[in-house]
Amino acid sequence: MKSIIALTFFLSLSLAAPQSVGPCACTSPICPLELIAECKCKNAAALACWEQYSTQGIACASPTPTPCGVVARDTVISSIPPTATACVCEQKACAQIWPESCYCENAIKKDCFDKCGGVEPVYQSCPALNAREVPTLTPYPVPTSTSASVPSTTTHPRCGGLRGTTCPAGYVCIDDPSNTSCGIACDEPGICVSDKPCSGFLGAACPKGQRCVDDPRDSCDPAEGGADCVGLCV
Repeated sequence: MKSIIALTFFLSLSLAAPQSVGPCACTSPICPLELIAECKCKNAAALACWEQYSTQGIACASPTPTPCGVVARDTVISSIPPTATACVCEQKACAQIWPESCYCENAIKKDCFDKCGGVEPVYQSCPALNAREVPTLTPYPVPTSTSASVPSTTTHPRCGGLRGTTCPAGYVCIDDPSNTSCGIACDEPGICVSDKPCSGFLGAACPKGQRCVDDPRDSCDPAEGGADCVGLCV
C-alpha cells in the first residue's frame, strides 16, 4: 500500500515539471507588418540565432531563408515599358507670297506627317508655278528730238509694286500720272521714266509724244504754289 502511494507521488511530480525545450529553439522576433520587410526580418533573426548556437558549439541545422518576393517584384517593374515620348514637329513659317506660300505650307505638313505619322493631313490645291505672269522689261526709247509738250502716248516699263521690279540704268521709278490712287506708297506698280529734267529754269522740252510732269523727289510742287519746278518727261 505504501509503495502505491509513493509511486503516485513521484508520477505527479513528473507531470507537474515543465517540458524541456530543444537545444536549438529560437525566440520569435518582433518584425514590421510589411510583407517583404517582415520576411527579411525573420530570415535575419533565424540566421542570427543559428550563428549564436554555432559559437557555443551547439550543432543546429542551418536555417533555410524564405523567398521574400524581391526577384518577382523587380521582374514586374523591369517588364513595364517606358512611357513613349510624344512626337513634336518643328515650328516653321512661310513667306506670304502666293503661290510659293501654298507649296511651302504643304511641304511643312508633309514633313510633319513623314516624321510623326498619324492621320495624313489635307493639302492645299496650289496653282502651277509656270502659270504665273512673268513681268518683262520693255526697252525705253531714247529721245531723238524735242518738241512742244503734248499728252503722253508712250508705253513705259512697269516698276516697283509687290515684286519690287527695278528700272534700267538712267531711268527712275515714279507714280503713273494716270493712276489716281496712292500709287507706289501702297505697293502699286509705277512707271520707269528717263531721269532727265524738263521745264523749270532749264526750259528743256520733252520728246514728241511725251509731256512734263512734276518730279516727286523734290520739294517744288506746282499744285502747292511752286514756280519754275523741274519735272520729268512721261
